[in-house]
Amino acid sequence: DQIRLIPIISIHHHHLKSKVLYWYIEIVNILDLPKLSILSIGNEAFGNSTIFHLSNLNSLQSLNIGNNKFNQVSTFMIEGFQSLTTLSIGSNSFTQKKNDYGNDIDKSKSFHILNCTKLESIEIGEYSFSDYGGQFELNNLPELQSLIIGSNSTDSYNFYSSSSFEI
Repeated sequence: DQIRLIPIISIHHHHLKSKVLYWYIEIVNILDLPKLSILSIGNEAFGNSTIFHLSNLNSLQSLNIGNNKFNQVSTFMIEGFQSLTTLSIGSNSFTQKKNDYGNDIDKSKSFHILNCTKLESIEIGEYSFSDYGGQFELNNLPELQSLIIGSNSTDSYNFYSSSSFEI
C-alpha cells in the first residue's frame, strides 16, 4: 500500500481560494462549514473511501465531484441542503465498474437527493453509479429544471440495474 498526498478539494468562499491536502482516507466527512458556498472535489481522489458524508453546509450552493471518485461508497445521500443550486458528478464516480456495468449489481447501493428546495440542476457523467442496484430517489426538489444522467452519444450504464426509481 502507498500513501499518496494529493490536492483534492478546492474550497471557495467569497474571494478566498485554498487547497486542502489529504492523505489516503477511508471515511470522508465534510462537516460544520456553514459559510462554505462551493465545494469542488477534483479527479482521481478518494477512490478507496467507503463513506462520503456531508453535513451542516448551510450555504453550499454548488457541489462538483470530478471523475473516478468514491468508488467504494455504497450510499449517496444529499438531504436538506437548502442553498444548493447545482450538483455535478463526473464520469466513473461512485462505481467499481469503470467504463462498464457489472453482472454483480449490488442491491444495497442506493442514491438519494432529498429536500433540496433550491436545487435547479443535476448532472451525472457516464458510468457513474453503474453498479448501484438499489433505490434511486429524487424527492422534494421543487426548483429542479435540469436532470442530465449519462450521455446521448455513448453508452453510459448509469443506475443500470436499480431496483426502483422514485422521482
